[in-house]
Amino acid sequence: MIKEILFLSVFALLIHLGAGHSAAYIANDFAKGAILLIGGVSAIFFFQIARQISKVPPHIWNQNRKAAILAKKVNGMKELTESEKNALDNFIKQKILTPLPYVHRNKWCLHVKLSDNALNDVLYH
Repeated sequence: MIKEILFLSVFALLIHLGAGHSAAYIANDFAKGAILLIGGVSAIFFFQIARQISKVPPHIWNQNRKAAILAKKVNGMKELTESEKNALDNFIKQKILTPLPYVHRNKWCLHVKLSDNALNDVLYH
């Protein structure tokens, strides 16, 4: 994931630099400077995103990914194995998943969603 973002940011920078150099032949130096400035700002933006994502330890990514897969299975009302039930309990205790009980066809059902803590770990750390 991180390698892909870094590759895309470098690729975007090269596209903007190439556009700036081709614009130099068509327009004046002002246009070239403006396009190069836009390319530089967008490259800095992409590098900042990659740097923020790289701060998240891989075990948090894996844990949240597993929690999301399990949530999809629970929300689809599929039958859970014993190990999946234990994992669901652990994710709820660790506050990675938030339970959302509701009534469906006169039966209590459980829906879950990624908690705000888990989303914050991914987005802001």
